[in-house]
Amino acid sequence: MKHYNKLSDAVNELRNEGYAEELPDESFCLYCNNLELRINPDLHVDQRVHVGPADQPEAGEVVYAISTPNGVKVIEVEEEGKPQGPQAA
Repeated sequence: MKHYNKLSDAVNELRNEGYAEELPDESFCLYCNNLELRINPDLHVDQRVHVGPADQPEAGEVVYAISTPNGVKVIEVEEEGKPQGPQAA
């Protein structure tokens, strides 16, 4: 897993690789307002990168580079140690 000290560095590098949007969680899928796109669980995590102190992998954020079967590339940012999505309720 790659490591970055700043979230903006991780997101900018992924954007340079074609990952366009950041997605907020929605109950059982991911939804991007800007693209008006709902992504069902049929997706692929292409990359997972850690943002934060290198000696504290449990601290900071994790950035996921996700692609869909129809070729859309998106970014998901999660805070380490905080459950996301429906399991977080």
